[in-house]
Amino acid sequence: MALELAVGSGKLMNEGWLRDGEIDHLVYRLHLLAWMLIATVGLWHVAAVLNRGGIGLARSMFHLQLRSNDHPRHWPAQVRRWLRRSA
Repeated sequence: MALELAVGSGKLMNEGWLRDGEIDHLVYRLHLLAWMLIATVGLWHVAAVLNRGGIGLARSMFHLQLRSNDHPRHWPAQVRRWLRRSA
C-alpha cells in the first residue's frame, strides 16, 4: 500500500515544486510519508530476519548456490516429511 501511495502521489506532484522550494503541498507530504513507510518496513524486515535467525540466516539469503535438494520438484516430498514430523 505504501508503494502504491508513493507511486500515486509521485505522479500527482509537479516537477517545479522542489526547484521553487514549495514543499508544503499535501501530495508532496504524502509522497514523503509513503517513502518513510517503505524505509521503515524494510528496516523492520531486516531486524526480524536478524532476530529470528541471526547473521547465519541473513547470510544464507545472499548465498546464491543451490543445493541438490533445493529444486521445486523436491518440495512436495519435503512438505510431506515436515507434516509427518510435526504431527
